[in-house]
Parts: sequence; structure tokens; C-alpha cells
Amino acid sequence: MAVYSEARADEDVSSEVGDARSILILGCSMCANTVYSLAKGLPLRKSSLRGLMATGTNHEMDRISGILSRKGVRVRSIPTVNPAALCCGLDETLRRYIARKSRGVDKVVAVCCEAGQRNIAGNVHGKKVVGTLNAKGLIRMKTYRKGGKVLIDGRSVSIERFQLNSIA
Repeated sequence: MAVYSEARADEDVSSEVGDARSILILGCSMCANTVYSLAKGLPLRKSSLRGLMATGTNHEMDRISGILSRKGVRVRSIPTVNPAALCCGLDETLRRYIARKSRGVDKVVAVCCEAGQRNIAGNVHGKKVVGTLNAKGLIRMKTYRKGGKVLIDGRSVSIERFQLNSIA
């Protein structure tokens, strides 16, 4: 099960990046990857020399990098490899790596849900974290392997939207 999120408009993300000259972009190998892989018809994971790459997240990171680069922003990126890059559960090695990579950039763009965004914010020296997703519910699905890829069984996908009855 993963958090089901919906992408924020490119204009909103660009607006929050604002006049930053340089950014670090990173993403989640679980929830964000599930959402983008499903939306774009991509494999959930694909074998590479670095391990099982989070196909949907990396595709989205490349797309956002292109948009911001064309606006003159210098983009530094951390490729998303499974299973280490769970933004809501960063291990000590990844926290130090993100902290080191975030030095020298103005802002951080996080391709993950709000839980991951908050977790990343605690590791980037007080820099503003711009999120690309808004959590809307939970997603259940079945996956299967074919060759060096992990694919989503589209017939098994079930999205349960959050419903707030009252706010305490």
C-alpha cells in the first residue's frame, strides 16, 4: 500500500522555486514512484547498474529538471534507487548524503508526498523544500515481474481517497 498523491501544477512548483539560481531535486522510490509510474504507464522499477531504479519518479525528476533548466536554474539531481530512497524513512547514510548534496543550492524540490517533504526539510540546512505532490488517499495494487522490470497490474489498482468528517 502506498500514499496516493496528485501532482501540483508545474506553474505552482515553478512559482515556489521563484528566483532560486540552483536547486537539488530528489524523489521517493515508493509512493511518488507508484503514482507517476501508474499515470505514465511506466514500469514501477527497472534494473540498472545502480540497482532497481524507480522509473516513474526518475522520469518526473527529469521532466521537472528540464522545465527549471530552461528557466536558467542550475539543477542537481539524486537518482532514485529502490529501496533506499523512501523520503518518509531516510536512513542515516541517505540523510547525510542529502545534507551534503544540498549544500550550495538555494532550494530543494522534493518529488514526494508531504510526509517525505517534511522529513527532507529536516536534513537540508534550513533550505526551503518545494513539494510536487499533495497526498489524497491510499493506493492498493498488485505487481509482477517481467524481465528486469517490476510492473503494476492495472486491474488490481484501488484508490481510497481521504475523507475528513471533522477537523479537531
